[in-house]
Amino acid sequence: MLQKQGGTLEHEATIRQLIKIISASNLEFDQQHFVLEWVKRDLLNIAFGNSDNHGRNMAFLRDEQKIWLAPIYDFAPMRADPEGIIRSTTWNRKGSLPQEFAGEYRFDLIAESLSDLIEPSLLLTELQQLAIRLVDLKSRLAQRGVPQAILDHPSIGFDYLPKKLKAWRLV
Repeated sequence: MLQKQGGTLEHEATIRQLIKIISASNLEFDQQHFVLEWVKRDLLNIAFGNSDNHGRNMAFLRDEQKIWLAPIYDFAPMRADPEGIIRSTTWNRKGSLPQEFAGEYRFDLIAESLSDLIEPSLLLTELQQLAIRLVDLKSRLAQRGVPQAILDHPSIGFDYLPKKLKAWRLV
């Protein structure tokens, strides 16, 4: 997991390494909830065009007894950035059935790859429930005053989100 600054990470390997490290801490840790939240947060990053998903944008909180994911922070539609911020943490892109490739995602394969950490049907059900709330994301963001330049930005693709969620078998 340790890489040079600016390097890329793979979600599954990162999840597994973090679980290994946290488990060694002897602090209470809800592994299933952690995995569920991690994958849901990535779906949110994808939907909102937040490509700035490097490891420093994920944090944990702890007390004397337990450790858990911190609330989401540094969350912005970075795909609209003129410098072209790319996803630095991705799902497996190798093999004949990549989990992530060219902006397409196979959440069914992602869930299967994590089956020893969380029941795939639970993960997929939670992702589907989240996806239903994302179908009308563009109109909800417009109602909240998000600038039209962001709403119509081609690299974010809010207009295509419902179609993509369907293609990803989430709605």
